[in-house]
Amino acid sequence: MNTPPAASFKAFFSHQPQDDDGNKNTKAFTDALDDADEGRRIRNFTEDLNSIFFAADAEGKIQTLHSPKNLGGTRTRSTHKIVALVGMGARATAVQLDEKHAVKVVDLRCPNLNLIDVETTAAGIKAIPIPDDNAVVTCETTNIFLPAPWLKNAILVEDTVCPFELILVSHQASGDFIQNHCEGDQDLQSEIKAHHDAFVSWAWGVGHGKIEALRLLVRPDDGELKAHEVEIHASAILPPVTVGGGVPAPTDTAAVMQQLTASLSKTSEETANANQLAREVLELKREKEETSKNRLKKLHGTVTTLIRNAASNDDERPAPNVPESCQRFYKCESAGMADQELTYQFQERKLGDVSFAHGTVQQIWNGSYLYASHGSPSNFSAFCFTQRAPLQQNQEARGVTLHLISSQGHSQTIEEIVKATKQTVTVPTKYHELGSQIAYFKGGTEIFFGEKCVLADGLGHFINDLEENRQIFMDAAALDEFFCAKILFAIDFRAQRWMGQCRDAKEDRSTVDDGIVDFSDITEQVLNGNFDRKLPPTFKTKTPTQQDNDRDDSLPPQKRSKKEEESKRRQENITNPGQCEEFKMKDDEDWSLFKNRKTLKWRPAWDDKCKMCPRWHSRGDCFPDCNNAASHVTYQEIPDEKKASYRTYLKKLRKEA
Repeated sequence: MNTPPAASFKAFFSHQPQDDDGNKNTKAFTDALDDADEGRRIRNFTEDLNSIFFAADAEGKIQTLHSPKNLGGTRTRSTHKIVALVGMGARATAVQLDEKHAVKVVDLRCPNLNLIDVETTAAGIKAIPIPDDNAVVTCETTNIFLPAPWLKNAILVEDTVCPFELILVSHQASGDFIQNHCEGDQDLQSEIKAHHDAFVSWAWGVGHGKIEALRLLVRPDDGELKAHEVEIHASAILPPVTVGGGVPAPTDTAAVMQQLTASLSKTSEETANANQLAREVLELKREKEETSKNRLKKLHGTVTTLIRNAASNDDERPAPNVPESCQRFYKCESAGMADQELTYQFQERKLGDVSFAHGTVQQIWNGSYLYASHGSPSNFSAFCFTQRAPLQQNQEARGVTLHLISSQGHSQTIEEIVKATKQTVTVPTKYHELGSQIAYFKGGTEIFFGEKCVLADGLGHFINDLEENRQIFMDAAALDEFFCAKILFAIDFRAQRWMGQCRDAKEDRSTVDDGIVDFSDITEQVLNGNFDRKLPPTFKTKTPTQQDNDRDDSLPPQKRSKKEEESKRRQENITNPGQCEEFKMKDDEDWSLFKNRKTLKWRPAWDDKCKMCPRWHSRGDCFPDCNNAASHVTYQEIPDEKKASYRTYLKKLRKEA
């Protein structure tokens, strides 16, 4: 069934007479390039002269080509020579394709297609996280795509080449076709859905650079290409019509072709000029949009200076650009979305259990990396990133909530603003807490300053030292309750000093002393037993007298008196002078394990009135008015049968943990 000529190739290929039969055989289009044999893939690709196909261009956009033909691949000419036409107006240009590259098999690792289908904007589809290179291959495709007629017709009427926008077009077109033409035909519905999924995966790959740009050769002196070009124009494009007073139509074929070629050449030049102008306008618009989205350009210049100098491992020059991971953070349109983006990036680094306050994200999003007050950790500090507590709200969900609040246009009260900017500082007291917080800080450093950052390298070496000398560090932490805090503050303070130098270095990085973030001397001091770091007053513990003076006058008198009474009662706790070693809490155990409601019933009885007190026997201290005070005896005074019962209790408790 022949397609009548039209005024343009776009009109010629839209709604061809054979499209109905092609739609019923959608599976053939999906499977055409799925053959394991390269020769058959080439034959399937070129068997229909009146067809179009899609390919990627150098800018990650989708270009449309048509009229493919294999001038070789025969018994007398075994070498393949694939030609096709570029251009959907009244004039198109013949080009030669690299056939092996065109049908090359590409392994794609795409996101879950359901996540793509539920998105309603191109920006939303583009923002879906890209799977890791080690993820499972979800789709095998080629560098070109053959669309079924229903998809071809839907895309030809659109004035966009953006792959993410065309994914939305395919989603709408497949749904419309199934609703209007597939009623009761489950097999055809499945074929349409499979073809849509294949195009979505392929177009997503184009948009993210996973599909390579098609390799084309333009050869003006190639007679075969010129002949193919003339043949296709003669069969698909209507000749120009002269209006009164014009030159009479020529009668011989050569004259017709000469007039047609001249007309098409003029049209091609005008189209090229119009396309160049439109391309320049789009590029200007794109640059303007990128500038408006890039928050870094709105912040003070010292912020970018700090980041570029921190990201460089060159002694003299800053990094040429801000790391891509940092740009993703600052391109977020709100602090809430930045919170969510930071969470995603920690998850990509297998650090998804990190916890940080939204106030910390807010300050970094505003460009504040250094301490707000000298000697008091805040902003981008190792003390601001810690392990998420059990049942704590998921960071990702919090980011979505914060974005919704900030994007609804509602005004916030002063109290809400103050609450949103509060930061949480966590001081490690145990070995594993110290290691976790340094690992989280290293992850944050890689996000903001890149993986080649000398600070990230120094932190990585210290984590290795920490693991290799685990017992020595654990023993030191057991002897000094502030040892872990001192280690982390020594690292954090030096990191702050180094970032300050990065901020002030401007274009000459030679003033930055990278030796500051070489923490090997801290390890040596610990191993030699002479590590000593004074903590600033902000880390100082309060004496009972100070705690008595810290009254909360904002509470009503009745609640204040109860709070003060509780505080005073806890200050009068007593210590177990004869605690048993095997009953003591382990270094990696948390007190919440012992006071869990589920495990209360497991506590062994002391007498008919009370239980054995785990705070006294395992933690080592308790209050005089404890309900289980009768069991506050030394280990030597505990009867053997009760010792056995308490051992059983501990074993069951730790097994539950």
